[in-house]
Amino acid sequence: MAVARILLLALITSSAGRKFADKQEIDYDHLQRSIVRIETVGASFDWFRPFKPQDGQVSLESGFIVQTEPYILIATNQHVINDALRVQIQLLLHSQMKWDVQIVSACPKFDLALLTLKDDQGFKTTLKEAGLQVQPLTLSRKVAEMGEDVVALGFPLGQNSLKISKGNVAGNEIVSSNLCIQSTAPISPGNSGGPLLDNAGKEVLGVNFAGATRGENINYVIPAFRVQALVNLHLKEQTSPPWSRGGFTTPGHGLTIIHPNEALYNFSKGCQEGVFVGRVHDDGFMSKAKPELVEGSMLLSVAGRKLDQFSKADIKDLMHGKAALEDLFYIQKDLKAEVALQSCLGGKITDHKVNTTRTPEFNQGIVYIDEPVTDGLTHKYEIFGDVGVMAMTQNHVSEAFHRSGNPRLSRWLLPEKVTKPRLMITYVRPGSYASEVLAEGSAVEKVNGKTVRTLEEWRDALMPEDLDIWSLETDLGIVLAAPFQETLRRQLEGGKKEGYLLTKGLKQDSTFQIAWASLADLSYQKNWISTGEANRKRDKELEELEVRKYFFVVPHFRRKSSNDDSKVEKDMESRFAQTKYDVFRSAVMKSSAFMALLTAGVAVHATLAKLWVRTALLWGLIVPLYAGYSLVASRRGIWKRLAHYRVVLLFLLGLQSASVALAEWDRPLPTAGLLLLHTTFVNNFSPLGVVEIFFVTAIGGVLPYLILTLYPDWQINFGQPGHCNEEPGAPAALLQDIVLPPFVCICQFALAIWRDETMRLDFLLRDQLQAQRRKLKVENEKSEDLLKSMLPQAIIDSLKRHEPVECQDFQNVTVIFVQVCDFSVMCSVLPATTIVQLLDKVFQELDRLSDLLKVHKVETVGDVYMAVSGCPHEIANHADVAAHFAIAAQSSILRMRASDVILPQGVKGRRLSAVLGEKSLELRIRIGMNSGRIRAGVVGLDKPRFKLFGDTVNTASRMESTSEPGCTQISEATKAILGPEFNAEERGLVEVKGKGALRTYYLRSYNVMETDDSKVQESVTIKVVHQKGERTRSKELLENVPQSAPGNHLLRRAAGNALKELVSAVPAQEFQIRSKSTGTGHLFEHSSWKDWVDMKLLLVSSSSKRPDMLARIEADKVEYKRVTLDRRIFFSRTLIIGWHLMLAFTALLDFAFQIPYSDWEQYRLGVQARTWGVQVCGWVHLGLLMDKASFDHRGRLITVGMLALEGAAMAVLDALIFGNDTSFFMLYGLYVLFSKNCPMRARLTLCFLSLTEWAVVDTMLCDWRLQQRAFEHVSYTTVVLLLTAAGIRMQEHLDHCANYYERHVQRQIHDISDVKRGNQKLLSMILPSHVVQMVSDGISPIAEDYPNVSVVFTDLQGFTAFSSRISPMELVELLNLLYSAFDEIIMDWGVHKVEVIGDAYFISSGCPVEDTDAVFTADEYAMRAVEVALALQRVVPSVCDDNSVQMRCGIHTGNVIAGVVGKTGPRFHLFGPTVEYANRMESTGLPGKVQISDRTKQWLDRGGHDYIFEDRIVEIAGQEERTFLVTRSKARAARKIRTELAMHRHVSPHAYVMSAATEASEIV
Repeated sequence: MAVARILLLALITSSAGRKFADKQEIDYDHLQRSIVRIETVGASFDWFRPFKPQDGQVSLESGFIVQTEPYILIATNQHVINDALRVQIQLLLHSQMKWDVQIVSACPKFDLALLTLKDDQGFKTTLKEAGLQVQPLTLSRKVAEMGEDVVALGFPLGQNSLKISKGNVAGNEIVSSNLCIQSTAPISPGNSGGPLLDNAGKEVLGVNFAGATRGENINYVIPAFRVQALVNLHLKEQTSPPWSRGGFTTPGHGLTIIHPNEALYNFSKGCQEGVFVGRVHDDGFMSKAKPELVEGSMLLSVAGRKLDQFSKADIKDLMHGKAALEDLFYIQKDLKAEVALQSCLGGKITDHKVNTTRTPEFNQGIVYIDEPVTDGLTHKYEIFGDVGVMAMTQNHVSEAFHRSGNPRLSRWLLPEKVTKPRLMITYVRPGSYASEVLAEGSAVEKVNGKTVRTLEEWRDALMPEDLDIWSLETDLGIVLAAPFQETLRRQLEGGKKEGYLLTKGLKQDSTFQIAWASLADLSYQKNWISTGEANRKRDKELEELEVRKYFFVVPHFRRKSSNDDSKVEKDMESRFAQTKYDVFRSAVMKSSAFMALLTAGVAVHATLAKLWVRTALLWGLIVPLYAGYSLVASRRGIWKRLAHYRVVLLFLLGLQSASVALAEWDRPLPTAGLLLLHTTFVNNFSPLGVVEIFFVTAIGGVLPYLILTLYPDWQINFGQPGHCNEEPGAPAALLQDIVLPPFVCICQFALAIWRDETMRLDFLLRDQLQAQRRKLKVENEKSEDLLKSMLPQAIIDSLKRHEPVECQDFQNVTVIFVQVCDFSVMCSVLPATTIVQLLDKVFQELDRLSDLLKVHKVETVGDVYMAVSGCPHEIANHADVAAHFAIAAQSSILRMRASDVILPQGVKGRRLSAVLGEKSLELRIRIGMNSGRIRAGVVGLDKPRFKLFGDTVNTASRMESTSEPGCTQISEATKAILGPEFNAEERGLVEVKGKGALRTYYLRSYNVMETDDSKVQESVTIKVVHQKGERTRSKELLENVPQSAPGNHLLRRAAGNALKELVSAVPAQEFQIRSKSTGTGHLFEHSSWKDWVDMKLLLVSSSSKRPDMLARIEADKVEYKRVTLDRRIFFSRTLIIGWHLMLAFTALLDFAFQIPYSDWEQYRLGVQARTWGVQVCGWVHLGLLMDKASFDHRGRLITVGMLALEGAAMAVLDALIFGNDTSFFMLYGLYVLFSKNCPMRARLTLCFLSLTEWAVVDTMLCDWRLQQRAFEHVSYTTVVLLLTAAGIRMQEHLDHCANYYERHVQRQIHDISDVKRGNQKLLSMILPSHVVQMVSDGISPIAEDYPNVSVVFTDLQGFTAFSSRISPMELVELLNLLYSAFDEIIMDWGVHKVEVIGDAYFISSGCPVEDTDAVFTADEYAMRAVEVALALQRVVPSVCDDNSVQMRCGIHTGNVIAGVVGKTGPRFHLFGPTVEYANRMESTGLPGKVQISDRTKQWLDRGGHDYIFEDRIVEIAGQEERTFLVTRSKARAARKIRTELAMHRHVSPHAYVMSAATEASEIV
């Protein structure tokens, strides 16, 4: 034992000695030359506030050198430099000096990165001067053995000296799907990126990463072979500077792997190895394997390494242990090389290959972002309406889940969703309305009704297309809506302080380009979307509506042309019911308050009489309901809500009717007075419908009353009614108790029907009047737009003020030309209708921009749009305004092209962009601008137009024609006066025809970020220049210029008459000037008690009793009576006949009451009173009203007199025969009130006199004793008549209003017809006759293909210089003379003048084809074109009287597309290669000559037309073309054709022998 102990102690001592000796021998100092400290300034990123300022966070980590030549390469962890704004290194062995480095490779998968020095040579030189040299560390190729001694180096906690720690290899561990080495060498924060070396310090086993530490003294290390693979990839991709950031990223394999058991192996049918592939998801690189990896197969091996059933494989050549499948794909020297794998399916083994690199197609869905700042996410967001959105990422989902804890967010990580892009709401401004609706983390579904998935789709859908409402909808159906104009304005204003609000989506749109500078009013709608279509459809349906009656009783709205219910009818019924509540609110409030007071008095009397059932009903139900109606009607909001619950009001009124009937029954002397009052109240002042009123009053009130009155004896008193004996319990009287209540109910019901019908008419006519006004407004706008398309507004205003219009010099303007690129080629690709629609949409957008920026549109010629800034209104910053227009136009076209909004329906089911793309075409425009001096004036006698003249116009045209597609070229003159807020890039010298080499510039965009906002805003503000001196100087100049020809006065007079005729084509609009004092002072300041009574009886809403409305109705009385005369006569006659037939029926009661036997003498006197005083007076009354003239002039006086006589006779009759029964006075009162021919004050007076007469007679008959029941009857009668009078007054007022609106509707229809006729006249001045009606009918698009059309272009050579030598007035007179002569020639030959462009004519022969031209052939059209050109050539010298002015003509024959372009100012244009070629024939021609194409020459030869030609070769579009000059005409057929045309125009063919100048004077 002792010996053993001695030997063991010796062994231990020997081992310790060896270790100590080894320790002494190993030197680690050289590692200080290889390991560097890395200092990074990292950016913090808020996934829900990407615009938040990025705070720099400084961190100190480690790295080591793996290469020194030819340049230094440093390895570290990727998380060290993740999203670093700046990266620097320090070699602390030398000093603390910092050197900038660049990231050249990064691999988030392995957490590795490679860096290079930005100044590599400078770094080496500095070290060399210090006697130092860096040394690279060798990457180990051996397998790290478990238990092997290792050392870890780095700069823990940012210390200034290199630290070393020792440990052992503890084993391997899978960390984040990567196989890593586990070490016991302790490390601290700051060691990340440092190397783990073998114990000798010679080879690097891996890279430490402290971030993955799991416990004390445990560290994970990225194996060296990973570093070597990344170095190999860098050296393969980048061999020399300049460096770019590369690296390796992968989307993951995307496999769902299942560890198989024996059953699953058997299920695979012959495969006994590998792992089972359940799914191959689209978001993984295995979905791109070749051949395809089939789901349900067994994966056998990856990269030649066989998989076990747990999806692992040995990698003994690299590391001990097994690597997981997630790691096996990347264990190869070339990371981007294809990986080989094998699979087994049904016993068959298949070899596959796959690339593991992330390609762009894997970035389309919801992906994970490692470096958001580096990837530019700080700018990849959009904000609008207090809502910010970003492309949804897995980072967003994780952050949103962390904030809210809502598990529903995880659905976006499902395989079927993660591959599709989505937008997430990442920001909602706190305290905004949006914060009450939306939550951060929600997914966007739609914007303005369009489905959006990406930021680009968001930007395309940002602008609402129809309404001024911007909307956003989430995937859960939550909708946010906001007013677009207000929201945009607020955001633009906020963007001046908070720049992050000005996102790319706003900046790329033309509206932002304008609004950013001016915050202008953006209240426009996109013209290519018909926003008023719904209104026009509804207005048309309103015209078809009328008021009818069901079964001649129930009024309702009905269409004239259809018996089926439509939406507009239901809508009208709903709106009418709501309006009825508004109209009756005042009436209900006042009448129900009155009824509440009246019934309260009755309740007090019932209480005193101890009628407890009656008292309970009155106090408990009837009075509170009346008071409640009044209270509710006084509160507008509650009353409006009641309109939606009509059944509640119907139930309460029905219950009240039954209660009133029961209360009237429960008394000793029953009477129907209170029931009649309630019936009158419901019929006249409730907002219920006619059927509802009938059920409430007749079924709910009168019928129960009759049953209760007759129950239980069912006896009726047919005897003579007694007037002084009131016996309780007596049978029901026939007149008072049985006949009167139903009769009064019927009369009131008839009044309710009448009033409901009148109200419906009034309501319908108001809507129709508004519709007609809108229609008239549209037609007036069309007229104004047509006129504005021919003349500027300033000239129109001058003509309307009868002021002379003069030609004027403008010293400083900017002329703009816009042309659609490759339009002639498009004409050969697209159908005719598509071509016209495309150009129409482009011009509409340019029109919108010109209106918005106050740029004057001069004209459109084919695919060219001409405008000017600074004319006819002079402005100081005309160049700036023109530049705004150009930038906005380019932006709009770019956006229209991107969204295909020009032609949403496509071309034969295909997108327009796709059709054009097949021919390498796309919609682009080029713009040219030039600034300088011009002359402008109105030229033309038959079709006056505002034209521009001068060299400035020609240069602007050349700027456009020499510009590149999609660019805006400006001249040096424009650049010199352009503001600094515009980015103008010099193009250099450009060769311009007729000008030589000119220096030009391309206008790119705004310098928004570099320029002060106030300057940008100032540049778009229109600065009007008031210069009266220039016009005065022009007048003085004119006075000193001698008259050039005796015809000048005639020309001026003709031109003036032409302009007046043009303006007169637009009917003058009717303006209603309303004054606060007009009509109202006379009505109310001197009002009498009569007017006061009339106003109190008029129980309508306050809006219907406005002073201005009442004043108009008062002033309209005479006209109202005139137009309603026949209707009033018919009603009066019918009323009189009905009244006397009823009285004749009452004579039968004489025998029922056995009156003749009681007192014969008294009965005889009563019969005489009835015969002479009532019947005879009534028929005399009827006879006097038979004459229309008598009724119109004396009907009121006759009616009042006759009613008074009948009233007196009625009182005598009632006293002598019926014992002074009040029922007759009730009937007489109703008859008087219904007599509309009599004034209301007179009717009330007659009723009052009749009731007074009854009271006197009744008192005399009853020995001057007051009878209770009789008194109640007469009191109730008085109130019933007063309420009925108020109802009739309301009905008469509404009837007058309805008639007033009806006449205004007819007047508006007449005005619309006048305006349409004026529009037809204006259209005939700018369009061919066969197109005018098509445009008027709204036919669109109007486009046709015309074959073999001869197109003529002319230009006056030297006219610009000639016009500068004469005064503006002489220029206008000269052009009028010239144009008149030209037009006469054109009309003589039956060709069409397409357009006049300054001093140039654009003529077509064979298009359009009139009916009389059907006999002509293509050769004859060509002949007519040549004859016209030759005739024009002959006219010019005689008119201009200057040999320097000569005409150049060009003709070409071919197919053209003709169509109408423009909505506000439609123009008939020709398009296609033929037009462009004819224009080139003119531009390459010779002065004084007519040049024709070879195609035209062929047609002339084919037709046998004899001309003298001169052959020549001309270069056109880079190719030599054969053309011909026509020097003389010998065609005999030409004279014959011209004679036929002249005869058709009723003009002698010999009238054209005079000279052109004399002929023009004669024409004038």
